[in-house]
Amino acid sequence: MESIVKAEKYVRNTEGYDENTPLIILGGNGFVGRRLIKKLNGREVYCVDSTNGKTNVESWPFHLKESSAIMINISRNHALAYYTNLFWPGLVLLNEVYPEPGEDELKIITEKGCSAYHVVGIQGKAYPSFVNAYAGGIPCCAARISEDMQVIVKKLN
Repeated sequence: MESIVKAEKYVRNTEGYDENTPLIILGGNGFVGRRLIKKLNGREVYCVDSTNGKTNVESWPFHLKESSAIMINISRNHALAYYTNLFWPGLVLLNEVYPEPGEDELKIITEKGCSAYHVVGIQGKAYPSFVNAYAGGIPCCAARISEDMQVIVKKLN
């Protein structure tokens, strides 16, 4: 959760959004999601999650359309694809799910006028080193939490 909070702050600052920017948590009913929402107490947070394994569009915050918002994806792999048609310009995606969005998803996100970022991991070394998505870092779940922990965030588009 600490890495996600740091990554959200980085993305928010990069995009020029303030701390009052609404957050949409895709996967908010899961183990990490519930704890993240609790950690973000005091912020405007919307939980979007599947119900009985099906997409739950009813929980989507449609009233935010056309305003600035950040969606943090901590859901299951490929769940993002069910929601990209609901994106709007001004919505920024922060993806924490491995792997990062594929070319097809990223094309849709870009066509919608949205910025997309991916949490690569935490700056650190492992022996043997991680490859591909974790190149240059280690998975967030393998990191020791500290004040000087550096989260690696990659802009996707």
